Amino acid sequence: MASKLWIIVGVMFGTSCASFSTESSRNYSEPEKIQIENSAIIDQPFDRAWDDLVEGLAKTFYVINNIDKESRLLNVSFEVSDLEKYVDCGETARTYSFQDYYQEWVYGIGDQVTYRIEGIPQTQLQTGTYYEVSNRPKLQGRANVYVAPHTDNRSKIEVNARYILTLDRTITERFALNNVARGSDSHSIMISFNTNEQGKSEELGIICYATGEFERDILSAVVD
Repeated sequence: MASKLWIIVGVMFGTSCASFSTESSRNYSEPEKIQIENSAIIDQPFDRAWDDLVEGLAKTFYVINNIDKESRLLNVSFEVSDLEKYVDCGETARTYSFQDYYQEWVYGIGDQVTYRIEGIPQTQLQTGTYYEVSNRPKLQGRANVYVAPHTDNRSKIEVNARYILTLDRTITERFALNNVARGSDSHSIMISFNTNEQGKSEELGIICYATGEFERDILSAVVD
């Protein structure tokens, strides 16, 4: 999936009086949930299906962590920064304004983005502030792959994946008039979910689903 990030910066004219408070808005579009086909029946006996699966996965960038033919299980994993190929967390649109300054952002969870949100309002003692928020995402995925005889000459393969989305976030409060930093905090947000399940973050106000790319890649190692 291509990056959704775009930014508009502008200057507003014709303000009648100066304001030292900031304003911001947020609009979130949820992702569409799709039903992922994570199993298949293939026209191969078990031994051949198993060997083809191991050989096929060895040609990908996925890491084979454990192989246990007797238990009919493999475990594979990956880690990427280009994560919107594997998960969809919708799209967020934001605006920020202060006096004549105006900026818009539209981004997905996979974009490394820095945006502004309104902070403390103007008082008699100080000008208003804003929060500068920087997000740096990464994604880890891990799957158990089960292969078993279905009939004498057919086999079943099933993929159950676990996704761990981590967002490293830095929030810096700045005075709106001169952009001087007032304080900063860094922390990480984690969203975990499985194949055909929903992930959710209350802090970010988003939900996430897998796109099925990981599951399809594994199945295609044998099915194709």
